[in-house]
Amino acid sequence: MEVIKAYPRYINYAASLFAGIFFVFVAITVFGYGAALVIPKSILDPLTSLSPSFAFSLVDLVTLGIPAAIIFTFFGWAITRLQIKVMYTLMASPFILFMLFSLTQVLLSTDELLFFLATWLAKVLPVVICALFLAKRDKADQRA
Repeated sequence: MEVIKAYPRYINYAASLFAGIFFVFVAITVFGYGAALVIPKSILDPLTSLSPSFAFSLVDLVTLGIPAAIIFTFFGWAITRLQIKVMYTLMASPFILFMLFSLTQVLLSTDELLFFLATWLAKVLPVVICALFLAKRDKADQRA
């Protein structure tokens, strides 16, 4: 118990990092379930006539990106309930590193750069925006 009182900052860093690693495992599971969702042809056809990249990135945003951001927010809330200060950007870093690794794999093995970049951003951007928003809100709450 004295270690926790002596080094609270490092405990907060470690808790945020471990929550981020656990979030990566949960996000992989959510991505698996989101990829298994069936989008009706009647909804997807008008969007693909505009742009296939736009259509599939919108589907990825709705089925993968937004649920991942919701789960990220829940993880931050759960850690806050444990009376541990959450470092949201540190918590998001394992997810971003994981997605950067997948981006390099895809970019090296395909010619459809714009398509995969659009779908990758649809998965990553909601979590990054959520992490930055929560970090800013936390900083504003500390000042008040």
